[in-house]
Amino acid sequence: MNNLCADIGYKSIYHYGEELCGDHVDIVEQNEDSMVIVLADGLGSGVKASILSTLTSKIISTMMAAGLPLEECVSTIAATLPVCSVRGVAYSTFTIMHIKDNETAEIIQYDNPHVILIRDNVSCDYPKTEMNIDGKRIYHEQLKAHIIRAGSAGLVDFNQEKGRSVYGGACLHVYQTGTLTRQSE
Repeated sequence: MNNLCADIGYKSIYHYGEELCGDHVDIVEQNEDSMVIVLADGLGSGVKASILSTLTSKIISTMMAAGLPLEECVSTIAATLPVCSVRGVAYSTFTIMHIKDNETAEIIQYDNPHVILIRDNVSCDYPKTEMNIDGKRIYHEQLKAHIIRAGSAGLVDFNQEKGRSVYGGACLHVYQTGTLTRQSE
């Protein structure tokens, strides 16, 4: 056990005119010092996107927390998601943050913008390992960090827009608070 603590916060922004968000964040605690956090972004917006992202985040977070291999998680998602009758695809992006012992973060990403790593108030580059699982390009990293920020594609587009945006999305922040202040013992 260490004196570090992961503090997690997220915010979902609905697509303009929608009552449901197409992005979903799910958090599963494994034990006192470890947890799995999944940010999923369903194809499109509204009800369909909400269903896709909720299924993706729930399935992946539960399987990862149970210790199942990443390959099995990705294959299960590909086989489980309902196929869109209009587009003919079952699609949801995801970012997984597996916090281990409140010290390291295993980051696994599929088609979401890469996470932002912040150390000493500066955005830092980090090595990214590319994997291919069932034809999907997955990025995998192990990070020791002060702050990790993840966002869905809608938020990236939102930040690039001038004026009012019609995009929605979700943003997730994981702070390693013990690096700033120590927990009381």
